[in-house]
Amino acid sequence: MPELPHVAIYVERLDALIKDHPLERVRLVSPFVLRSAVPPIDEVTGKRVLAVRRLGKRIL
Repeated sequence: MPELPHVAIYVERLDALIKDHPLERVRLVSPFVLRSAVPPIDEVTGKRVLAVRRLGKRIL
């Protein structure tokens, strides 16, 4: 797992790159993480990214 400073850099860069852009597709490597996502993950394609944030070492 990356160290927290690296995660912060990833979040900053991703936010600059994808914020306000529509999601083209979502690929889950481990569906366990989003087993109870609302709305269901298959409904987010085409939705606009509002922000990229982190919760601990997880990128949201």
